[in-house]
Amino acid sequence: MTIDFNNIPEQAQEHFKGGEGTVYIAACAQKDNKIMRVRIPAEASIGMHIHETNSETYMVLQGTARVTMQDGTTETVSAGQVHHCPQGCGHITANAGPEDLILFAMVPEHG
Repeated sequence: MTIDFNNIPEQAQEHFKGGEGTVYIAACAQKDNKIMRVRIPAEASIGMHIHETNSETYMVLQGTARVTMQDGTTETVSAGQVHHCPQGCGHITANAGPEDLILFAMVPEHG
């Protein structure tokens, strides 16, 4: 199955999960999996959310992310690096730079 994000329109999400600004998401949702390209402009973020029934793994394609985990630890994830948030954990993802932060994300359900 080929997913062509060039042909999937972005959906604007203001204050996504309680975050700052507007986040843009192009998504392919299947029964047990979401595959997304996420664009987070400068000074925007995805708010704290817990992955109760799923996990999230994303690769930074462009820019730099500042990720704050539920326990308060913070890490920086740059282009070419991967962040993983396991089931039962929570995180915030914020754009830490001046250019758009672009992520390729997969969120599988764990039943």
